Amino acid sequence: MQKLVKDVKETAQDSAERAHFLSRYIDEEVIKIGQKVTKQLQNIKTLCGKLTEQFKKHLINHENMKKDVYKRFEIIEGHLPVYRSELYKLMESNEGRALSKIKEIKEAVEATMLTNFQVLDERVDKFSELVDSNLETLRKAIADNRDVYVSVINKTNLE
Repeated sequence: MQKLVKDVKETAQDSAERAHFLSRYIDEEVIKIGQKVTKQLQNIKTLCGKLTEQFKKHLINHENMKKDVYKRFEIIEGHLPVYRSELYKLMESNEGRALSKIKEIKEAVEATMLTNFQVLDERVDKFSELVDSNLETLRKAIADNRDVYVSVINKTNLE
């Protein structure tokens, strides 16, 4: 029994030492993690401060650009009627030039077509005369051949 009590006491003392070492290890790890988290929180706070400052500068620049754009739009809107009238004048002058060019081209095409039709008529007339003379020559040749053929047949019949 004494041995059992002694074993229990030794086991209790051994377990107490292990629990003590485990407790110290856990405390050290908690402190390390706490330090890391604290450092990370500090970094995040610093980063948030920088981002807030950059965003503030960005908003200020955005507002300045917005004011500048509105001023430019006002200037453009002021000049818009002048630009519009100049554009209409340019369009009218371009339209006039285009119409005169179209008229010139139309007249040139008509003149060229008239000349081409006259040349074509002359060529057709010459071709018609040539065809007529060739047909007449062909008729005469056929008639001569007929006469020769008839005379040959008549001679053959007589013999």
